[in-house]
Order: sequence, then structure tokens, then C-alpha cells
Amino acid sequence: MKATRPEIEAYLNLLTQTSRRITKTTKGFEDARLKFRTVEQPWSVNDILAHLRSWVHTAISGIVSGICCTAQEIIGSAEKPVV
Repeated sequence: MKATRPEIEAYLNLLTQTSRRITKTTKGFEDARLKFRTVEQPWSVNDILAHLRSWVHTAISGIVSGICCTAQEIIGSAEKPVV
């Protein structure tokens, strides 16, 4: 079952806002703090954020490329149903 237009728009909005929220949240942090790793915690904050950004980009690309709909259906007229 494919997502409805309102669901797609909600997901795209949430995914788009994720990168902006990450940027806003980490603004002002020193690079050393963001890149700090230990043996017990091999992923730095920067690594985790990069992974999240990559996932968001992949998710948006998947939605837009037609995994659940086509790009034209997302950006097209509101009257056109998502098939």
C-alpha cells in the first residue's frame, strides 16, 4: 500500500526539518567536542549526525524517486491522487 499525499507531505516535511534541527542544535559546539571518540564509544557525535543526515537524504531520495510515489506526484497538482 502506497502512502497518501498528506502522509508523503508530512514525511517529507519531517525529513527536511531534521537536517535543519541538527544544524541548529549543534551550532556553537567546538569541533573537538563533536569529533570526540573513545574505545567504548567509537562513534562521535559528528559520526552519528553524518549518519542521520545521510539517512535523511536517502529517505527523501527514495520517496522522490518513486519507491512510494513519483516526484511529479509529490510536487504536482494537489488534485492529482497518489497512485
